Amino acid sequence: MTGLEGTILGRYYVLERLGQGGMSEVYLAYDELMNRNVAVKVVSSVHSDYLERFRREAEAIGRLNHDHILPAFDYGDQDPWHYLVMPYIAEETLRERMLDGPLNLEYASELLSQVASALQYAHDSGIVHRDIKPSNILMRDDHHIYLADFGLAKSVDGGNNITQTGALLGTPEYMAPDLTQGPATTSSDVYALGVLLYQMVTGRLPFVGETPIATYWKQVHEQAQPPSTHNPALSRAIDHVVLKALEKEPQRRFQSAAALAEAYQHALYNPQHYLEEVTPVYRQASQQEKEQAYRRLKKNSSMPYMRPSKRARPSSQHGNTRSAGGNRGSSGSAGRLVLPADPVQAPSSLFFRPRRVPAANTPALPSLPMREAASPMNEEPAYQPGQQTNGDIITFPATSQIPVVAARKRSARAKHISKTNTRVAISIVALGILLIIVLPMTYIYYAFATAHQQGNQPASLTATSQAISMSTRTANNTATNDVSAATSGTPIIADPLLSNMNGRWTQDATHCVFNGNAYQVNVVKANYLQPCALLAQTATNVTAQVDTILLAGSSIGMLLRSNGEQFYDFEITSDGKFFFRRHDNGAGSDYIPLIAPTSSNTIHPVSAKNTLTVIANNGDFKLFINGSFVAESHDGTYASGQVAMVTGTSPQQSTGLGSFTNFKLFKA
Repeated sequence: MTGLEGTILGRYYVLERLGQGGMSEVYLAYDELMNRNVAVKVVSSVHSDYLERFRREAEAIGRLNHDHILPAFDYGDQDPWHYLVMPYIAEETLRERMLDGPLNLEYASELLSQVASALQYAHDSGIVHRDIKPSNILMRDDHHIYLADFGLAKSVDGGNNITQTGALLGTPEYMAPDLTQGPATTSSDVYALGVLLYQMVTGRLPFVGETPIATYWKQVHEQAQPPSTHNPALSRAIDHVVLKALEKEPQRRFQSAAALAEAYQHALYNPQHYLEEVTPVYRQASQQEKEQAYRRLKKNSSMPYMRPSKRARPSSQHGNTRSAGGNRGSSGSAGRLVLPADPVQAPSSLFFRPRRVPAANTPALPSLPMREAASPMNEEPAYQPGQQTNGDIITFPATSQIPVVAARKRSARAKHISKTNTRVAISIVALGILLIIVLPMTYIYYAFATAHQQGNQPASLTATSQAISMSTRTANNTATNDVSAATSGTPIIADPLLSNMNGRWTQDATHCVFNGNAYQVNVVKANYLQPCALLAQTATNVTAQVDTILLAGSSIGMLLRSNGEQFYDFEITSDGKFFFRRHDNGAGSDYIPLIAPTSSNTIHPVSAKNTLTVIANNGDFKLFINGSFVAESHDGTYASGQVAMVTGTSPQQSTGLGSFTNFKLFKA
């Protein structure tokens, strides 16, 4: 199947091929009705055996609607083609994100929570994924992932089974041992998620072999090394979480994907408490032994937002292979094992270009690690330990049967340049020239060229030029424009907070009062967060904005999607920092930090006015201070709830007072 460029499939004008495999191809196309670029996965009707899996993928995705599951826009037939239309993701996969080594522990928690949320939703909807691996996780940006490739998915009840008799479907590095005894279950997906977590925090797989069969034999018969064996920064608590997820017996694992993600967060942020809960031997230790263990845990696990150490990437650890599908494995295994390919290679439904091009003028989160250069990737033999093949499914000794999107080869990574004083000076001078001369001149030229072309634009545009125009406009949208657009319409509520109009706000004699033409939140307790809520107004996808002044205390801000003890909390502090966190029911004084306290020069002295704005759209939160974008976070735990104003105190402060005016609420 070649040469579909320029073809029209339904309403989709095919622009260029993104990748291909043995049975399907993925194209960049332009949706003429919706005026957007899309990815179209195409398979020919001559591949009748593969069509069942293709239809299975479309059916599974059609049943799932989740922030972190790659959605399907359309499915159609145009003889002899069958096509599935999905969003075009121009970023990379988690597999590529991990090529430089283990992830920062907090960043791993952020991504794990999103994957687990998507997987839990699929399980609750009666679908088992069966192929959880990094190459099936797409990065929309640094902080938002999509779980993709439901081609191997099956119903929990076992219906529509496409598994061959006497065969196993899956990727051997991620396949649970219990698959030798029965069909795939939610527990086997949890096991694969545990392997993924192991890989995120160590930079390597727990089991690798010379062949796919040898790898899976190790899954069944060998015990994984504790992750801290490979990454000494990991605590005993994290070791316990990961190894529990990799238990050979399903009943000994975490019973859900959500439980695994929650346990990892608990072990990461409260390692001593986690060990005391799950390890009776630890509870029986002497106080001196506990204190020594806790000091080791704290030393090893308290590494917030540090860049992971630069390390070489041996092929045996990361499964980086460039070989094409061919005869592999032992002939004695023919027809007995059907295994998808490389767990860190691009899968059949990766609708992206494997490159990282940051959007223009998009601020980066200061609290997250930078990526470092690594050694070049070399060509490899057909199968190396920890590697598989470029196919999604291989049969021994047959060739690849499921397509793969052939990603563009990464350019060879730059060799490390010694940091001499001379080269640093040259870099500083070059950067100064770039910022002072090159960029301004480029902007002037662009403005002139754009203005000159106005009025000379042809009346009719081809679909290709329209697609390019749409991509350019999308790339030029900035977060500042987002807040301007979000607050330019008619608000749902526009309240100056001079008085309690219509009784819409919580009001009492002590904590929540209207005084001095402002709504004041008064704290009378040390180390306490006092909320004052907007009553009878449930907010889902909204933009909330308010002017704040901190008169006393340590912090001031807003709660979003508040229901009792569960809420999201965006605040600025008296020392010029901001943070964003989540609180769950029954968590007491424990919070889940989504954005750690971060200094920002956009914050005015808190005794002066600061305007806080949050755009909350599904699981996406964009944070602004005084009209400037400061950070973005993704968390789909809570979908709706009330808005509340809050003031907080530190353990050394017994009182706090925050003043709020000019509250506005818009539909996002």
